[in-house]
Amino acid sequence: MELLTSAAVSTLQLLLSDIADSSRGHSMETLIACAVVMLGAFVQTALGFGLAVVAAPILYFIDPFYVPAPITTCALVLSVFNVLSMRQQVSFRGL
Repeated sequence: MELLTSAAVSTLQLLLSDIADSSRGHSMETLIACAVVMLGAFVQTALGFGLAVVAAPILYFIDPFYVPAPITTCALVLSVFNVLSMRQQVSFRGL
């Protein structure tokens, strides 16, 4: 749960930076996008995949700006946090 919290905080920081940009002015869309990414991060952490499957289609309908780079960045950050927190359970001999 601690991992999910840190990944969600990183994701929120990335997406909420869009709120500060007053030229776009889509703060409600950004908050919905944050909620969608948090849901996708939860699925990714629980199942091992799902951030792009859950979040990308919904984010595309909210604003196509959110799909290519932000979703990839969020997935990278989430994967790094998952590896760091679960590094004792990784079996390198099995690879």
